[in-house]
Order: sequence, then structure tokens, then C-alpha cells
Amino acid sequence: MTDYKKFIAVLEANSVIPVVVIDNLEDTLPLADALINNGCNIIEITLRTAVGMQAIELLKRERPQMLTGAGTVCSKEQFLKMESIGVDFIVSPGSTPELLEVGASANIPYLPGVMTSSEILRAMNYGYKVLKFFPAALAGGIGGLKTYGSVYSDVLFCPTGGITGDNYKDFLALKNVVALGGTWLAKQEDIVNQQWADIAARVQRCYGR
Repeated sequence: MTDYKKFIAVLEANSVIPVVVIDNLEDTLPLADALINNGCNIIEITLRTAVGMQAIELLKRERPQMLTGAGTVCSKEQFLKMESIGVDFIVSPGSTPELLEVGASANIPYLPGVMTSSEILRAMNYGYKVLKFFPAALAGGIGGLKTYGSVYSDVLFCPTGGITGDNYKDFLALKNVVALGGTWLAKQEDIVNQQWADIAARVQRCYGR
């Protein structure tokens, strides 16, 4: 399993992760520049569209300074492909024994998705200490995370789903939240319509640059 101490430090320095859906490959680099130029050096590109994988490859090649993660990874095959590309981290919306096993033996940080106490225990049994909490709002939100914090004191979470520009600071204030993912920073429609100034403004509010 990869060294999560180093990855935790990376997340602490980049605690608000834009979770993005890219429909057009040509939007990848302008989006990355809107983030980088305003203090955000991390991104999670989901594999929900036909160009998601290409966008990740493009970003790794053209903007190597950006921490590029692959999201919505749902199979071992996708995991191994993303690992071969050299992504900086991998995220899945849920967790299966197959994904947990391949992630535990990989040399890349992997955040398996969990929602219930049983899923947290299963991930812990594979050695994971940093988990994606998804969908955060439906899974209990801040109250749920506080409860899990009292039970699983050595587990850190990256909540995603239902987090907005109005409540993200409340999530980050929790001791067991190391970072969070948000779609509000770079909304799918804003990327399609190339609203880079709007995206930049949201990033500035989070990263203060």
C-alpha cells in the first residue's frame, strides 16, 4: 500500500478538490489554467464521459505540476489503466473487494468510497485510513461524520456529494475531514460554456489567492 502520510500532507495543502466532468477535450487545459492560476493545484476528473480518460492523459502530459486524480473508477480494469497513465490518485464512488484488493497493492493513493459503518470497517480491514465519504449529504453529512469520528478515531474522510460554497468550511472544520470534493467549483455547465472567469472566482474564494 502507498505511503498515505505523504498523501495526507498533499490533501491538507489542497483541501478543496474540484470534481469535474469534461465533455469536450479542448476544455481541459483552459480549465486547468483557471484552477492553477488561482491557487488550486489539484483536480479530480471523473470517468463519466467519453473523453474523461483522454482529458486525464492530456493533463498529465501538459500540466504535470497539477495533482490529477481519476474519479468514478468502478472496476479493476479502470484502476489499472489509470495507474498505468500515472495519475496522482484514484477515487471510486463505492468499494468492492476487488477494488479494495487492487488498491491495497498499488503504489498510488486510492480513496475507496464508503457510506455506511460496515463499509468503513471493510475498508479498514484492507488497511485503508483515508476514505471517500459519498454521497456525503445522503450519508448523514456533518452529523454522520461526527458520529463516525467518535467510533473510528484513526480514519480520515474526504466527503463529496452535496457540498457547496456555503457549507464546505463547516465540513473542513471537522477533525476527521482531511479534504473534500466539490462539483460547485467547476460546474459541468460552466465548463461546457467556458465560463473560466466564474470558475476562477470560486477558486479564489476557497484558496484565497
